[in-house]
Amino acid sequence: MSVRNGWQFQCANTTCLPSNTFLTLNIRQCQTSCLSEIYCKAISFHRLATRCNLFDYVPDPNGNMVVDTDSMTMIVITETRIPREPTTTSTTTATTTTNVLCTSGGIPLTFDDIPNADDSQGPIPSNYGGLNWTSSSYINTSEFPSSGYHYVCGSGVYALCFDTTLKIETPVETNTVTLNSCRMAAGWSNSTNLTITGYYSNTQLYTITVLLNTYSAVLQVFNWLGLNKIVMQASGSAILHVGLDNLCITFGIK
Repeated sequence: MSVRNGWQFQCANTTCLPSNTFLTLNIRQCQTSCLSEIYCKAISFHRLATRCNLFDYVPDPNGNMVVDTDSMTMIVITETRIPREPTTTSTTTATTTTNVLCTSGGIPLTFDDIPNADDSQGPIPSNYGGLNWTSSSYINTSEFPSSGYHYVCGSGVYALCFDTTLKIETPVETNTVTLNSCRMAAGWSNSTNLTITGYYSNTQLYTITVLLNTYSAVLQVFNWLGLNKIVMQASGSAILHVGLDNLCITFGIK
């Protein structure tokens, strides 16, 4: 990857918006995430926030970059990613896609395996994936291409959606899970704040607030251990609908 230290993308239109945003420990993890996705063309890593932005479109860097001493931008050089870009010959065409659902470990809950799912949307079964769900639904994201659900879908066509509040619990209080990661996006309104809190026996162990928009998904890595309840609470000034996909969970017993 070619490196531009102290620069970041900035455009007058939405073509420079990242296709994915997540927190990571260092720039190497950010770089590896991009090189493992065939559609990723560039990254920007913000040191202080440890935030990684992935871009699937790279405009002319000479006219669409601004100085930012906290940032490092790297652009993919052809034939350096793993796996390599799709290749075409005169007789055959080979295409490879990679979708790492749980980069930080765990079992992915994709919401694509709900029994007898409706073609459009419906309630999440109460014990889906071995967990109890309150105030949540699944949605066919392909039916809402102008919403944030289009971006949050990381596998298949279905994702979870909820209005304002979501609660996830283990069926037995003494059983625990590790919340590894998930994809998130605002359904209809930009600048939606989502506060995620992890509990054990009603004792708060972790909390974080993430800013969500409708034009890109956030891949949030948690690695929160020993939880038996997860609460997500949206706040903002407009429609507080949120989409989730590829919720990565590790089951354990406390």
